[in-house]
Amino acid sequence: MRLISLSVVVVVLGLTPSTSAQDLYDQDLFRPFGLTFNQADYWQQLLDNQDDGIYIKADLTVDGVTYPDVGIRMRGQFTSWCSLSDKKPFRIKMDEFVPGQSIYGQDSFRLNNAAGDPTFLREALMAEAMREYVPMARRAFTNLSINGMNWGVYILEQQKDGRYAKEFFGDDSGNRYKAIWPNALAYHNANPNNYVGRYTHVNGPTADSYLDLIVLLDALNNTALGAPLMGALMPLIDVDAVLWALVGNALFGNMDSYQGNSHNYYMLFDGHQERFYFQTHDLDLSFGTYSPKADESVIYGFNNAARPLVYRTWKHKPFREEFWAHLKTMAEDHFDWDYLGPLAWKWHAMIDAAVAADPLKIYTYQNFKDGITTDVYTGGTCITFFPGLKSWTEERQDYVLNLNNVTVPRVTLGSASHTPTKPAPGEVVVVTVTATGSEPVGKMRLRYRAGPGAFNDKPMQDDGLSGDGAAGDGVYGAKIPGQAPGALVEYVIVAVGGTTWSRSFLPRKSEQDPFVYS
Repeated sequence: MRLISLSVVVVVLGLTPSTSAQDLYDQDLFRPFGLTFNQADYWQQLLDNQDDGIYIKADLTVDGVTYPDVGIRMRGQFTSWCSLSDKKPFRIKMDEFVPGQSIYGQDSFRLNNAAGDPTFLREALMAEAMREYVPMARRAFTNLSINGMNWGVYILEQQKDGRYAKEFFGDDSGNRYKAIWPNALAYHNANPNNYVGRYTHVNGPTADSYLDLIVLLDALNNTALGAPLMGALMPLIDVDAVLWALVGNALFGNMDSYQGNSHNYYMLFDGHQERFYFQTHDLDLSFGTYSPKADESVIYGFNNAARPLVYRTWKHKPFREEFWAHLKTMAEDHFDWDYLGPLAWKWHAMIDAAVAADPLKIYTYQNFKDGITTDVYTGGTCITFFPGLKSWTEERQDYVLNLNNVTVPRVTLGSASHTPTKPAPGEVVVVTVTATGSEPVGKMRLRYRAGPGAFNDKPMQDDGLSGDGAAGDGVYGAKIPGQAPGALVEYVIVAVGGTTWSRSFLPRKSEQDPFVYS
């Protein structure tokens, strides 16, 4: 392996370590990471242990601090390994050999090699946009050295570990499962042994491994379609979060995913809300890499009976209408080059010199330079065509925002409020909202909850009897029962079009960003 010394790269790139920074995933910092192996045959050990997921020891130096005996192993498959380069993806576990060891509060993370992306930007861009709607693993950038030699630019990715669960759910007590391709949430009877080898219990095994997952899969696959199915799922999985994940994959063309090829997803139990959370990961084949067509169907894979989480739920009209509403929201707000472009150019400039100096990069420096604005034909051993990020995003957004199911008339929701704003324990709260626009209200619904689990659902009325003012004045009201002292109440308003059955949400991010009072 002909490599250049990282010490030279640090001088050339001006990568000054920051001793004050405390966030491992600070996207404005481009920290060098240095790994030192004392084993003469460390590379062969890494290769030999990859399939079994066995860690070996290395010292990690970041920001001038050396962390001894961290665990490291190679990871990935398919795209991550399609190149002949030694630039392989890694997983680092800080406390594998040193109990309690962490770095800036993190004890495990990935180093991704961007084998499916000459720009190094795709997964960070999609993750950042998706984090506006649902929890997503955070990303940042690093320049890696191994035993003093430059290994080039990598993407840091947060692991779905206990710290991740604590950060996003406020509780790390739930089971977390990673699907093993091609398993797609089918039911294989009630025997937990039938799920070993289909789903990795990443924080197990425990005495209850797979039992909670089996309950969900039984309901998903064996409940009658329509309202019975949705009623069975709501207490078991955050269905609104499922919708946002499906929407994100569809918009970003991320078909290396559940709805695309039943790949790259986790089932995380949210111990705070006491329901499963469907989590997309591995985003580097987004932005048209998996399927370059900007007009690829946004419901690609939804008619595949082998993927029940989309196939069976899609049979329910309200689920479909909420999908279209969320698709419109994300396409207008964050799947937009005015939002994505500044991030892309900022990160591109930050890593530019390091990509140029990367001796192991899988694609050329010119591919990197061109990849934001221009379609790239690599002619390499991995993926050979990448749409330009900017042009593909703009074409995709234009296609989606002109779909009939997106442009359909919707109720316009105006201001919403609740009275009193600070209720006393046990005091009833009145929620009101105004409706305007040409699309008449078919139904107005209030979703609320004051504890874990699914939202309750009740009608809002413009009848002069529901705290809404005068009957027929365009103001709708509903009452939330009084709650115990200290209860945190969340609520969302959903309007159903009277002629189109379309959905409108307030707040626009629906159950993922509800109104709150206590």
